[in-house]
Amino acid sequence: FPVTIKNEEEIKAHYRTDYRACPTSNNLFTGQRKVHFHHAFLAPLFEEWKKEGRQNPEIYEIGAAYGMALAWVRDFYPGAKVGGTELTISYRRNAYHEYGIELTEDFDDSKKYDLIMSYKVAEHQLDIDKMLLKYKSCLKENGLMYISVPIWFGQMNNFGMAGFDLEYYYDPNHINVWSKKLFESLLK
Repeated sequence: FPVTIKNEEEIKAHYRTDYRACPTSNNLFTGQRKVHFHHAFLAPLFEEWKKEGRQNPEIYEIGAAYGMALAWVRDFYPGAKVGGTELTISYRRNAYHEYGIELTEDFDDSKKYDLIMSYKVAEHQLDIDKMLLKYKSCLKENGLMYISVPIWFGQMNNFGMAGFDLEYYYDPNHINVWSKKLFESLLK
């Protein structure tokens, strides 16, 4: 746990402005890579839902960055109702102006969702066990949680950068660190 951050409000303040700069072309490049990843996992599910006749599934993303994944969802599944959270102010603004997606800081637990997505966000959250239970309580019957977390040091790669830079990708202010076994135990 980072000694420089003492509570949830300080963590939010850090991620609002200090964690990352405005989106750049590098974000676009890595965002496309992530969209391909999402497509591999979610396209078959969305096709199944379409065959079942689901017109307007509710899809919510925790830590939606600048909205690229939600824009892909909306393009792939035009009837989908999308929403999400993001703390970084410049990323929220980009999602709104680029994709017309309004992101909020806090999870909307007043609704039930068909799918809640979380891609490499849980390492930034306090009390992730409690957050996962909250997300679970907001899933519709047969709703799904789609989650990816970095399994630290299992495989070093550059994530689209010229050479591996540990400090760039693995922010020193991450709160949680997992092995595959540890994260699977948390989910159980």
